[in-house]
Amino acid sequence: MDVLNVETGDGQRLKLEGALVVADVASLKARILDALKAGGPVVLDLGAVEECDTAGIQLLVASTRPASRDRPGVRIGPCSDAVRTTAARLGIRLMTTDEKEA
Repeated sequence: MDVLNVETGDGQRLKLEGALVVADVASLKARILDALKAGGPVVLDLGAVEECDTAGIQLLVASTRPASRDRPGVRIGPCSDAVRTTAARLGIRLMTTDEKEA
């Protein structure tokens, strides 16, 4: 998996490309935590994810827990069909920034 980190005016956007699978979860979690430490909200752009498994969805769900005063939030941006299909098979609806429900 490739991750492109783009700073925005109010946070960061992490654009993921390739696979979001169990082998990538630990490194992506570290990238998300680093982005959160930098301040502001983090948006995960999943539009270019070609493969996604249960571990990838589990990380997304855990990462998008509600923000608090002490912790900025992680939001899910555009999602590829691979992410949507895996989430649907697990009975999970992902809230995204580009639409109400994925």
